[in-house]
Amino acid sequence: MRQSLKQAGSFANVAGTALILAMAGIIAATAGAEAQKKKKKKMFEKPVCDKVEVISHASPGGGTDTTARMMMIRTRRYLKKSGYLKGDMVVVYKRGGMARRAHEYFARRKADGCTIMAITQSHMNVLATKSPITIGDMVGVARAMDDPVFFLNHVDSPNKTIEAVVASSKKKTLSWAGAGANSTDHIAIDEFTRAAGIKYKFVSYGSAGPMTSGQLAKAHDLSALNVSEAADQIEAGKFRAVAVLSEKRLKDYPNVPTAIEKGWNVLASTTRGYVVKKGTPEKARKHLTDSLVKAMRHKVFAGYLMASGLNPKEAVAGHGPWQKNLGDMHKAAVKAVARMKAAK
Repeated sequence: MRQSLKQAGSFANVAGTALILAMAGIIAATAGAEAQKKKKKKMFEKPVCDKVEVISHASPGGGTDTTARMMMIRTRRYLKKSGYLKGDMVVVYKRGGMARRAHEYFARRKADGCTIMAITQSHMNVLATKSPITIGDMVGVARAMDDPVFFLNHVDSPNKTIEAVVASSKKKTLSWAGAGANSTDHIAIDEFTRAAGIKYKFVSYGSAGPMTSGQLAKAHDLSALNVSEAADQIEAGKFRAVAVLSEKRLKDYPNVPTAIEKGWNVLASTTRGYVVKKGTPEKARKHLTDSLVKAMRHKVFAGYLMASGLNPKEAVAGHGPWQKNLGDMHKAAVKAVARMKAAK
């Protein structure tokens, strides 16, 4: 009996020791995994940037500004988590000359991955006229969206259709508002009115925010605003969209006809994305691309796109497709600006 108890005790001791060793092994393995996990999170031992500046040529409240701020919500988290960013991401407004002041500031910044510039076709139009930088000074990071242009007026306007707008314009020159001379809006208005055989008076507001206020105050007859910029006022019943300059009607605006279906072959949209300066270390550029694309595919930014009637899967793109877009946009801008000069 004593022998049996002794043997049982020995077995218990062995089992207990084995259990302790097993638990120690599990704890050690878990600790190792956690350490490895933490190690993987910190891609950069030292921060690349104390802060990351996002240059905006437009004023607060417009499509470019809103898109940048929505992009930054998740991007700053990813950059901090990786060790790339120590402080914060901030928007730096450089308004004037459509995008020329933004280009001047961009030209003075270091190619260190700490400065990103928000880009639209308006930048390409400035590059095609007068700018301190060239298309070769920009390296694409990521594309955020392709935002079609609406032609719209105040809901109180008697011109309830695009046909009515054209008919009215043949009797009296109407005022059309855009972000600035040679902007995407201006070129869209110019191409449409030439196609329709009507004259127009252009009113420059600098950005979508003041333009929206002007339209609400009935300070001009029509506006060229992007879908994302006009959605709230259309939903509120303040603005009426009479045409969209896309190939097909938009899913969320099935009653708004395209200019093409009405016989005017005009397309226009604002493509928004981000670039860094040529010479930025490839590791930094790639990490920025990965972080921005991940952030803009997150439900927060995707929800913003969908609320604007845009498809997140089609809108967001990384370095390769965006770099090609930049080249195509620049070529189109050179041709468009040349056409406008020749028409004067």
